[in-house]
Amino acid sequence: MGKMKQAAGGENAQNPVKRNAFRGLTPIQIARKVHWRFAPTKFTSSFRNLSLYYEDNADARKPYLEKVDKWIAKGKKKKAHWWLSEAHKRARDHSPVRSAPIAVRKAEIEGHVFSHLKPELSRLMLTLAYASLDMQKQFSKHLDEHVGNDVNKYGEAKKKLDVWANDVFCQILLETGLVRKIYSEELDAPLAGNPNAPFIVTMDPVDGSSNIKSKNPFGSIFGIYEKDPPQSGRDIVASAYALYGPVYSFVYSAGNGATEIGKSYNPEDGSIIFKLRHQKLELPGSPKVYGFGGHPLTWDANFQKFVFKDVHGHFKLKLRYSGAFVADFAQVLFNGGIFAYPRTLKAPEIDPSNPLVYKPQEWGEGKLRLTYECIPMAFLMEQAGGTSWDGKSYYSKANSLHILDGENESERGAPASVLDLRINDMDAIIPLYIGNSSLIGALEQRFRFG
Repeated sequence: MGKMKQAAGGENAQNPVKRNAFRGLTPIQIARKVHWRFAPTKFTSSFRNLSLYYEDNADARKPYLEKVDKWIAKGKKKKAHWWLSEAHKRARDHSPVRSAPIAVRKAEIEGHVFSHLKPELSRLMLTLAYASLDMQKQFSKHLDEHVGNDVNKYGEAKKKLDVWANDVFCQILLETGLVRKIYSEELDAPLAGNPNAPFIVTMDPVDGSSNIKSKNPFGSIFGIYEKDPPQSGRDIVASAYALYGPVYSFVYSAGNGATEIGKSYNPEDGSIIFKLRHQKLELPGSPKVYGFGGHPLTWDANFQKFVFKDVHGHFKLKLRYSGAFVADFAQVLFNGGIFAYPRTLKAPEIDPSNPLVYKPQEWGEGKLRLTYECIPMAFLMEQAGGTSWDGKSYYSKANSLHILDGENESERGAPASVLDLRINDMDAIIPLYIGNSSLIGALEQRFRFG
């Protein structure tokens, strides 16, 4: 025991550690000091998050770092470790998300996976990536099904995770100073930010809420604009989605192809970094999968023909449907195929004389929201070489957008991209068909000729 104390004292004498050793250091420098002194792999990434938290909260920083300094000075590694761990836990409890730095520092942009983007857009993308990654670790705290009897603006029951995720994203986006206004599925009205900021952000903070109960994958969807609405999908500057599944995935585009990044660790200090997984994603030419929402008996007759004669018959695709648009979209993006949530009959009633047939009812306009879901994902799909369509919009033969729905067939040109639809109502819903061009072409032929 005496030898151990002597050894510790000798080591301390050779490598004196001053009290307040972490004062004035950057988060990475702090993480490196801890890593070099203790090499505690399980603490390095946590301490990076903790130090980011402290950097923005000077009052909270002081007592914990004093304890760490104290035990380091005494050579008590285990106790210093414990205080790092405990401080990290308390910091997490105090703040919902701290891995996303407030107004991500320019120094972190250099050499980063987003560094090819314009500086302000790069900072915004990096903030969304950090925030969504950190949120995934905390979902388990917010999995209660509903928030009392509250409903959102669409009359749907609010889920705790939806509300929490929306609040966190809004807070972090506003803190960047880069966002002029936020439109969200969970907000009754747009949230105003910095009036001089360059960007408007639209978002579906939790896409696939129905998967919360069963713990299946879901995600977040973001659209970034410079112009205020009304506008069209062609005005989108960038879009992204985060997929929360067995592996975290962040796919984005700023108009120069679609890119996927994932989570990795810095070998020098164990801090979390983003690693490029796929650059210039290309939709596979040979489609393999499909996923369609809605009840088959409520589908349009021509869409049913497309499913059975083309999807199952000619293309021989395999069903992949989870109930979360982001997850089903990812299946199509990486395997090739088609996703659709078609128009369906409103409030269908079964014909008593034939229980397998529904009485003719008024057709609905689909389920997915043009602004928050369809346009951002259509942008990603088209950047990867795919196609999007709402099932009724066509370019006229004069090559300008002309909306047709069963009339003026002689003037119809090619099916119009969802990106050419104008956003007049931020909450509008549309049918959506998205995927390989060959499949969208076959679908259009079924719609036109049956």
